[in-house]
Amino acid sequence: MDRSADEVLAGLDLTGRTALVTGGCSGLGRETTAAARLWTLSAELTGHDGFADRPTRAR
Repeated sequence: MDRSADEVLAGLDLTGRTALVTGGCSGLGRETTAAARLWTLSAELTGHDGFADRPTRAR
Protein backbone atom coordinates (compact mmCIF):
# COMPACT_ATOMS: atom_id res chain seq x y z
CA MET A 1 0.00 0.00 0.00
CA ASP A 2 1.54 3.29 -1.12
CA ARG A 3 0.14 6.32 0.65
CA SER A 4 1.61 9.78 0.99
CA ALA A 5 1.98 11.59 4.29
CA ASP A 6 -0.82 13.91 3.18
CA GLU A 7 -3.18 10.96 2.77
CA VAL A 8 -2.23 9.51 6.15
CA LEU A 9 -2.62 12.83 8.00
CA ALA A 10 -5.70 14.11 6.14
CA GLY A 11 -8.64 14.76 8.43
CA LEU A 12 -6.64 14.58 11.64
CA ASP A 13 -6.55 17.59 13.95
CA LEU A 14 -2.93 17.63 15.11
CA THR A 15 -2.98 21.11 16.61
CA GLY A 16 -0.84 21.26 19.73
CA ARG A 17 0.39 17.68 19.31
CA THR A 18 3.98 16.49 19.33
CA ALA A 19 5.38 13.53 17.41
CA LEU A 20 8.49 11.64 18.49
CA VAL A 21 10.13 10.39 15.31
CA THR A 22 12.74 7.68 15.75
CA GLY A 23 15.36 7.28 13.05
CA GLY A 24 14.90 10.93 12.16
CA CYS A 25 18.39 11.40 10.78
CA SER A 26 17.65 9.95 7.36
CA GLY A 27 15.21 8.13 5.13
CA LEU A 28 11.64 7.67 6.30
CA GLY A 29 12.30 9.31 9.66
CA ARG A 30 13.56 12.50 8.02
CA GLU A 31 10.62 12.58 5.60
CA THR A 32 8.14 11.92 8.40
CA THR A 33 9.58 14.83 10.37
CA ALA A 34 9.36 17.13 7.34
CA ALA A 35 5.74 16.10 6.66
CA ALA A 36 4.76 16.58 10.31
CA ARG A 37 6.16 20.09 10.30
CA LEU A 38 4.21 20.93 7.13
CA TRP A 39 1.07 19.93 9.02
CA THR A 40 2.09 22.24 11.93
CA LEU A 41 2.72 19.25 14.15
CA SER A 42 5.66 19.71 16.48
CA ALA A 43 8.17 16.97 15.69
CA GLU A 44 11.06 15.87 17.87
CA LEU A 45 13.48 13.54 16.17
CA THR A 46 15.99 11.06 17.47
CA GLY A 47 18.76 9.16 15.78
CA HIS A 48 21.99 7.37 16.57
CA ASP A 49 24.17 9.76 14.53
CA GLY A 50 24.38 13.06 16.40
CA PHE A 51 25.42 15.02 13.31
CA ALA A 52 23.23 13.56 10.58
CA ASP A 53 20.11 15.40 11.79
CA ARG A 54 21.53 18.88 11.27
CA PRO A 55 20.21 19.25 7.69
CA THR A 56 16.77 18.16 8.92
CA ARG A 57 16.72 20.85 11.58
CA ALA A 58 17.62 23.45 8.97
CA ARG A 59 14.56 22.65 6.84
